[in-house]
Amino acid sequence: MPKNAPVTAPKPDHEETYDEWFLRKAQEGLDRANDPDAEWFTHEDALKRSEARRSKILARMAKGNNG
Repeated sequence: MPKNAPVTAPKPDHEETYDEWFLRKAQEGLDRANDPDAEWFTHEDALKRSEARRSKILARMAKGNNG
């Protein structure tokens, strides 16, 4: 599973209960966090990344609205 794979709910026909699914997903997250190859970044880096994405989206929106 990719490190940044989205978390999805179990399919209705799946035999696993919600609690089992939740605990499995929580354990998968802990396993990824404890992986020696896990990439960590600071809160400040997260804010910078978010602002960069926001700026790109706003620029695309402005360009689309102006022409």
